Amino acid sequence: MCFELKKLFSSRLMLISLLMCAALLGIFVFRTVKYNIDVGKSLSQRQEYIESISSGKSSAEIRSYILARESELNEQIAASDEEYPAKLINELFICQTIRQRLDFIEKDFPSHRRALITDAISAAERERAKTDPDQSVITLNELAAEKYNTVIDMKLTESGKLSELLVYLDNIYWDYAMMLLAVIIAVRMFTLDYSSGAYRVINSEIKSKGRLFWSQLAAAYSVTAAVVILSAVSQLIVGVLCFGITDLSLPLQQFEGFEYCPYIITLGGFLAIKLCLKLLFYLFVTAVSVLASVLTKKAGAAVPVSALVTIMPQIIMTMLFIYVSGENSSALDTRYIAFDRLRTVLPQSFLNLKTYFFRFDYITVVGFAVSRLVCAAALTCLITFVCIITAFKKYARPAR
Repeated sequence: MCFELKKLFSSRLMLISLLMCAALLGIFVFRTVKYNIDVGKSLSQRQEYIESISSGKSSAEIRSYILARESELNEQIAASDEEYPAKLINELFICQTIRQRLDFIEKDFPSHRRALITDAISAAERERAKTDPDQSVITLNELAAEKYNTVIDMKLTESGKLSELLVYLDNIYWDYAMMLLAVIIAVRMFTLDYSSGAYRVINSEIKSKGRLFWSQLAAAYSVTAAVVILSAVSQLIVGVLCFGITDLSLPLQQFEGFEYCPYIITLGGFLAIKLCLKLLFYLFVTAVSVLASVLTKKAGAAVPVSALVTIMPQIIMTMLFIYVSGENSSALDTRYIAFDRLRTVLPQSFLNLKTYFFRFDYITVVGFAVSRLVCAAALTCLITFVCIITAFKKYARPAR
């Protein structure tokens, strides 16, 4: 594989492509840090305040202290000679935030879960009472009641701003650049021997060409995977510095937008799944590009074909996501239905993984309830496997 990597980086185009992607990642990271470093400092101060008032106290004692402190601060602000006593107002805002968080943990979150369970059970019973009940509706609602009937260990802490982090660094322009880079790497790796004429001296035996195929595939994918892992590490570092993402053991439901996630999963688990599925997606991109390269034997044909197959569905998904994220979107709209159906089958959905964790997101397959995420992952694995095996058989076939 080392020899294949040397061949890969012998091209200036390859080096320029990598440098451009690194520069693009650097720009996104720099801009995010520049505009959010003060947010990180504010979140850190809030966390220190929470720790100082909650150490060794029960939630009732914390609530009592917060209510008393809010009254004191309101009196001090009213009596202050300053028009805007920033320090007092900032502490009052922190106290109000802590009280709201206590309300969410102790009242809102449990009551919302109970309502979800009640609604799911009622929907299952109504369907069961029909003359011709739809078993899939019953199955899904019973599973929803089971999934939400779990205890989530919420903590009084400054959990951080996960949604903002994902908005800033799960950037669509970066995704397009990464897809194009993965295509260029794979196509360069598998068309270099043809463009240089070296294929004439390569041993045409199946075993020899087979080993060469796997070596080139490993070399191409390892470079792409390294860039993906680097971007994930950069995102985590920025999350710590700017968005208060410091405790990976917190339940995902504690973060804004993820309250209705039905899974028992921590923030660390979510980020690990996110990285693994991104790596799977870029293996899919590599496999498609390898197949196109082996079939066409020309970079000029393989690059546009591979880019079209991998990037065009992402453009469609992005347009649909913009609609379903809008205030006026309807679950009955054909665009909403299309978005859900595409998330069930398209690997590109992994680039916006959070949509699978917002709510109960299952479908029935031959009578069994299956997560859309599992369906998409299984189909991606199947497509990737078929592309790689087809390319391998074509590549390893002895020359006549």
